Amino acid sequence: METAISIRIAASSDLPPDCKAILNIAYEHLRILLITCKPWAKGRALDDLAMQAWENACDELGLVGEQRLQPGLDERTRMVERGSLTQGTLKTKIQKEIFASHYGFVAGATLKGEEKAANRALVKLLKDRDAFVHLDPRKRGSLFQNGIVAKALYAVYFMDTQAPAVRLTTLYFSDGIPVETLALVFTAVQNCIDEYAEGVFHQIDFTEKKYKREYNRMLGQLQRWDSYSREKTDKAGQIRRELLGTCRAAAGVANEEEPYEEAGGGISDSELKAFEDTE
Repeated sequence: METAISIRIAASSDLPPDCKAILNIAYEHLRILLITCKPWAKGRALDDLAMQAWENACDELGLVGEQRLQPGLDERTRMVERGSLTQGTLKTKIQKEIFASHYGFVAGATLKGEEKAANRALVKLLKDRDAFVHLDPRKRGSLFQNGIVAKALYAVYFMDTQAPAVRLTTLYFSDGIPVETLALVFTAVQNCIDEYAEGVFHQIDFTEKKYKREYNRMLGQLQRWDSYSREKTDKAGQIRRELLGTCRAAAGVANEEEPYEEAGGGISDSELKAFEDTE
């Protein structure tokens, strides 16, 4: 579905060249706005983000005065249509290229009984108090540092030095990878874990109806951690900035020091504080 829509939009030739130039850049801005701000935006909220993406695209292109064309209904519809694919694109990349090997699941349509049992046991381990967010799910104490986040962000948004997230780092990642982005990636990972609940892979669509509640729960945990950390050593901020540096370095950008301008969950306040207070 995504490919068909993308091809249809890209192949459209009924727009003036100057309008198409803005639209192509606006698509990139909208994708980044969604993952860093409101991943599940829809309706008016999504339309507002599309308008912001258009304005940011005009800024990036250096357009002024009459050069700053206003998007019509057609352009806005195309942006909203493209933007609605953002979450699914991220989840599909994680599921198809990263997830199973990263966590150690046995993939395949036909598995032996012991392989299915191992997968079910791994699902139980990873979902126990959100163990999958830790650097090592078997050793709690490294909150929200699992390497799958860097792998996913690199694969989708930081592919090379010309990738949108690299090019637009100053605009959208001024203080590292936002907690909204972390929450989205970890929620997509949870979706992938759920697909192995029966021991063998079964597709579960990554939809707002099924996973927005889990996203909000994960975001609540990250916000509590980030808020508490800012009052102490800002370890959370340091981790988020280091994650951005890792993604940019993987994209081929020199790792230079740059200036950086509640919902209940499975991780308790005591665990958040214990991690922050460790040396």
